[in-house]
Amino acid sequence: MKKRLLLLSIALISSIISYSQNITVNNTYTNNDLVNNVFLNGTCTEVSAIQVKGYTFQDGIKSWGYFNKGQSNFPFDEGIILTTGKLNAAPGPNSGTLSDGPSSWGGDIDLENSVNINNTYNATSLEFNFIPDANTMRFEYIFASEQYLLSGTPSQCGYTDGFAFILTDVTNNGTPQNLALVPNTTIPVTSSTIRGAGGLCPPANAQYFASYNNINSPIAYNGNTVPLMVEANVVPGHTYHIKIVIADQGNNLYDSAVFLRANSFDASISLGNDRLLSTFNALCAGETLSLNAAIPNAASYKWYRNNQLIAGATNATYNVMQAGVYKVEITKSNNCVTYGEITIEYDNFTYTSEVSLQVCGLTGTTTSFFNLNDAIPLITQNEYEEIFFYQSINNNIPSGVIANTTNYQAANNTTLYAIIQSENGCEYTVKVKLLINNENLPTHLYAKCDSDETQDGLTSFSLSVISQEILQQNSLNNQYQVTYYLTANDALSGQNGFTNTFNNTVPNQQTIYAQISLNGSCYAIIPVELTIFTSVLFPKKEIKLCKGDSVELKALGESTTYTWNTNEVTRTITVSEAGLYTVTYTTEDGCEVTEQFTIIVSAGPDAVRFDIQDFSATSNSITIYASGSGDYEYSLDGENFQNNASFTNLSPGVYTVYIRDKNGCGSYQEKVYLLDYPRFFSPNGDGRNDVWRIENLSWMDSKAIIRIFDRYGKLLYEFSAQYYWDGMHNNHPMPSTDYWFTITFSDKKVLKGHFSLVR
Repeated sequence: MKKRLLLLSIALISSIISYSQNITVNNTYTNNDLVNNVFLNGTCTEVSAIQVKGYTFQDGIKSWGYFNKGQSNFPFDEGIILTTGKLNAAPGPNSGTLSDGPSSWGGDIDLENSVNINNTYNATSLEFNFIPDANTMRFEYIFASEQYLLSGTPSQCGYTDGFAFILTDVTNNGTPQNLALVPNTTIPVTSSTIRGAGGLCPPANAQYFASYNNINSPIAYNGNTVPLMVEANVVPGHTYHIKIVIADQGNNLYDSAVFLRANSFDASISLGNDRLLSTFNALCAGETLSLNAAIPNAASYKWYRNNQLIAGATNATYNVMQAGVYKVEITKSNNCVTYGEITIEYDNFTYTSEVSLQVCGLTGTTTSFFNLNDAIPLITQNEYEEIFFYQSINNNIPSGVIANTTNYQAANNTTLYAIIQSENGCEYTVKVKLLINNENLPTHLYAKCDSDETQDGLTSFSLSVISQEILQQNSLNNQYQVTYYLTANDALSGQNGFTNTFNNTVPNQQTIYAQISLNGSCYAIIPVELTIFTSVLFPKKEIKLCKGDSVELKALGESTTYTWNTNEVTRTITVSEAGLYTVTYTTEDGCEVTEQFTIIVSAGPDAVRFDIQDFSATSNSITIYASGSGDYEYSLDGENFQNNASFTNLSPGVYTVYIRDKNGCGSYQEKVYLLDYPRFFSPNGDGRNDVWRIENLSWMDSKAIIRIFDRYGKLLYEFSAQYYWDGMHNNHPMPSTDYWFTITFSDKKVLKGHFSLVR
């Protein structure tokens, strides 16, 4: 008994928890309560002719009513729900398919005309007239439907359950317009125009689709949109008719619903779009914005800034001159109060209204080149949209736009104007004064010896060394920077500068220009005269020496001191080892000279081996491998030598291989045997080919053994390298046929072949 009671308690608790996670609905609200106390609560809007059309089921449940989110995560706290089925079927979880309305429950022609569909069923609509006291109206809604399918057949994607919010200006006999549109489009909202990815049907405007719902959904529909906004401009005092209608399309199956957020019907005063930095429409510095909140039958106006009452601001208009959140409170003659609100931000662009751009020139110059873009960091550190420079401004109208801003030539004390536009679109005018700094610094002289191999008066200069001299001679510290230019015009314009090394292009003497600057501002420009001394040119020497010999090295130039890389200090030294020897000394004109001697030591080969390919008729080869310190060449006749160590296409025979050092420092020779075997022999006693032997085998390998076999592999005869076979076996001549042989060399290598015996 206790166990059954416990299970019942658990089930009850589970039911309460599950129920508390879904929306709740109420069928008892009157139509007047739904409109005035739920939908329009707290507004000054005058409402009349409230009418709801739908279906009442046999159990008394309607197709419309009130909803509350309860403890669920539904986006709206409460509001009105219009469905194409039963009201009490709307709460979650989504555990089945809702298709509650009978086919006898008709559709709505206004909906069909607005959404451009036909054949609708199970329509529910809410209609009323209202007279706005403001110039805008808006409210929020969510569309949900069983037509958001995860499975089924593609033909089901053709059903378009939809709804419409139809607004008509009755006073002007206006044309009805559907306000339920996909944001920023003219497309009506339906189950096919807003649809998420991952379902049975292809997605459409998926950014406005919230989710496909599962068992944990607070509503019982397969899917729903995100909260959407209906918004329209209206004329205060006009009478408007609104009709909110929803219906199934194609058949009475797969119900849909629209949820209207409570208190979201807002007929308020529009003071215009917020003026924000984030939307790039903030007010510019010093700009005034006039706000107009005038409506009919207004008894009084109160203006607020940041929720603080603005003293004396009681007119229908107010001029904004500083940033803030502005609100107007309007009390009508019937004591009803309406509001309007706007957020105003000002462009926060900071800049300097007058700057001086300074360059420097050669002494006595009155004009120079300016990079006007260098003035931009002086004007502002902010991000900006664009900037233009003009020669003049008259009555706030600029003229003479400057196209080449990077190389603009102007006289000292010229005044220009920059118009800079912030990212917010605001324009600001800045006066730019162009100044030329003429510091009277002397020409710098720098001399150097031609230090490369070609004594042509052209050499390389380390500019860092010259820069240090310039700063020291002019008493300037290392905070000054020096940049070099090939011409005075380049130095004035700051173009084509170099700072590391310079190779003069005019022999013996050339003038370049140094621009001295401090923290990016030019201080002075001075000429730098470069002088290049040349010396006697001594070529590098290469000396070839045989191993064991020595040679005397002597510096060619006259000097008082010599320094060898062997640490010797005499003009002449004696060496016997290979390597690079250098001697450095100073000539009479003060230029330092370095002579180089390369000693190459040669000798005959220390070791020689051969790679022999033979037994190939006339396609035999000899490849020679000689190791040693020499540079070798090779020959087979002692007269004709080649660099290639391989000899090919050789016939069998005895060859003498000659190896010699090209520098005459040694040689080597050795006999090499190329072998082959007879392809046939005829032991008939005529003195020609009477025996079968391997010529020269005994010279190459005297211990080699030759064995003769018949076609069946029977050993017939065996003999050593210096002997032969006469065609006999056991004193009987062997018949004419093919025979096989093996040669087993002393290194165990075995060569096989066959030949013919012809009688």
